[in-house]
Amino acid sequence: MIRLPFYLLLCLSLVLTGCATILNDPEQPVAFDTEPPGAYVSIDGVRMGTTPCVVPVARKGGDKLVTFELAGYKTEIINMRNTLDAALAGNILIGGFVGLAIDGVSGRGGGYQKSLKIILEPGSGINDQREAGKEPPESTSGA
Repeated sequence: MIRLPFYLLLCLSLVLTGCATILNDPEQPVAFDTEPPGAYVSIDGVRMGTTPCVVPVARKGGDKLVTFELAGYKTEIINMRNTLDAALAGNILIGGFVGLAIDGVSGRGGGYQKSLKIILEPGSGINDQREAGKEPPESTSGA
C-alpha cells in the first residue's frame, strides 16, 4: 500500500518534468522607456531599439547589462537581474529534480522584470548604477 503513493508521486513528477521549460518561451518581452523618450537601448552591448520599445530578452544567460544612450544626456548603465520563475516551484514542490535540471539547462527557469523606465540626467558622462548599494530604477516586477 505504501508503494502506491510513491508511484503516484513518481508519475506526477515525470509528467511535470521541466515546468518552466514547457510554460516559458526562450525569450521574455521587456518594455523599456526613458524620460525623455528616444534613447538607444543596448543589452549586453547589442543595440536593441529606441525608447519606448518592447524587446525580446533571452531568458538564458543570467543578469543582463542594459545601457541607455541619448545625445545631451548621461549614459545610464543598469544591471537587470534574472530571477527565478514561479513555474520552477512546481519542480521543487513535487521533487522533480529532473525537471529542475532541465529548466536550469534550458535557461527558461528565470525571468526579468516586465518593464524598466528611467529618467535620464542632462549632461555628459556615464551614470553607472551597477555600483553596490544602488537599487534599480522604477520597474514592474514579474517574469
